[in-house]
Amino acid sequence: MQQRDLLKDEIERLGAIIGKAIARLLATTSGNKPGSNWEQMVNDELWEALGLPLNMLLTADREKLLQLMGEQKMTPVHIEQLADFLYQAAGKEDRLNQRVILLERALLLYDLSATESGDYSFSRVEKERKIQQQLSGLRRS
Repeated sequence: MQQRDLLKDEIERLGAIIGKAIARLLATTSGNKPGSNWEQMVNDELWEALGLPLNMLLTADREKLLQLMGEQKMTPVHIEQLADFLYQAAGKEDRLNQRVILLERALLLYDLSATESGDYSFSRVEKERKIQQQLSGLRRS
């Protein structure tokens, strides 16, 4: 029973950390000029909380991401929250190539979340569709 409580606490902690990172991103970028220091703040937050630098999140291959997320005991909900975070970050990003990277990575995380959960989610599919449309438009630019 105590083991279950510890696991539940860890899962809640991860959810709170990801939520905090999203809130920081939204607060940091709203109304600020492009080039603000949001990347460093988010990187610090992810490193402190998960031992996962933003760069690793953006560059690791699928298998490495699954390994990292398993080590951190991330649930499909946490993975989807990270995908939501990257999708929000892409909307704030002015650099085209960085926006594409963020969107592609969000799409990968949504796919990982779906694979790990085994559930079909209409909202997740809709998010993936929107990202694919945005990527298609950006690649034509």
